Amino acid sequence: MDPVFITVICIIAGLAFGTGAGIVVGNKTGFKKGYQNRLEIGEKAIGSAEKEAERIVAEAKKKGDAKYKEMVIEAKEDILKAKTEAERENKERRQEILRLENKALAKEETLEKKIENFERKDELLNKKIRENEKLQEEIEQIKSKQLEKLEEISGYTSETAKAELVAKIETEAKREAAVKMTQIEAELKDTADEKAKIDKSFVGYFASEDETAECIKTDFEKNGYLHDTHTAVAFHAAREYVKNTGDTSPIIIDSTASPYKFAADVYASLTGRSDAEPLEALELLQRESGVEIPYPLRGIADRKINFTK
Repeated sequence: MDPVFITVICIIAGLAFGTGAGIVVGNKTGFKKGYQNRLEIGEKAIGSAEKEAERIVAEAKKKGDAKYKEMVIEAKEDILKAKTEAERENKERRQEILRLENKALAKEETLEKKIENFERKDELLNKKIRENEKLQEEIEQIKSKQLEKLEEISGYTSETAKAELVAKIETEAKREAAVKMTQIEAELKDTADEKAKIDKSFVGYFASEDETAECIKTDFEKNGYLHDTHTAVAFHAAREYVKNTGDTSPIIIDSTASPYKFAADVYASLTGRSDAEPLEALELLQRESGVEIPYPLRGIADRKINFTK
């Protein structure tokens, strides 16, 4: 074989096995020994590579087996979870169906009881109707026999007996009416006496709009007290009572409203001006009277309007 060709083969083999390539030049003995060394090194490298490959394959298989087992376990867990969920849902459905069946059964039993009660009441009512009809027949028979007996004893005809009965009823009715009228007259007398007692204890007066306004103005100017319109009516009535009766007993007037509730009317009573708007009248009345506006009404004109209806 051509030595050059052998040298090229050795170089290629060295490169393939990852070893440093040496160019063998020499006689056949030297070449053979060098070739043998390279071959042993290459075989060792191949053996190491095969072992590494086997190790890698074994490890991959081991990991694959572990992954497979993990996937199997996860699949079993998913199946178990799905089975548990399905069993729970089936149990809930069975419970709901059972509840509905029990509810329907209860309604059916209740309806049957109502029907039985109705039939029993209907039967009882029919029985009472029959008994009542029979009783009416017996009463009519008794009345007929008594009327015949009465006619036989008294010699009255049925027409005469009826006329006498009507006359008796009229007499009885007149007597009862007279008793009732006596009772009514007595009740009216008691009512009249009671009214007379009330009239002695109570008197009533009123005030016109002009009299109310005059009372507000006069009392404020003389006494410095600012009336609301209702209290002014009460003061006017009290003065009229004293003037008409001469009664000097102490009088208590309970005022329950603020003059600022009727600010425009009170302001008009003090000044004679009746053109003030309600909200404007609050400030005008305060300036005119010096009486402060109650806290809840202060600045009300500047507040937000929440409702218009």
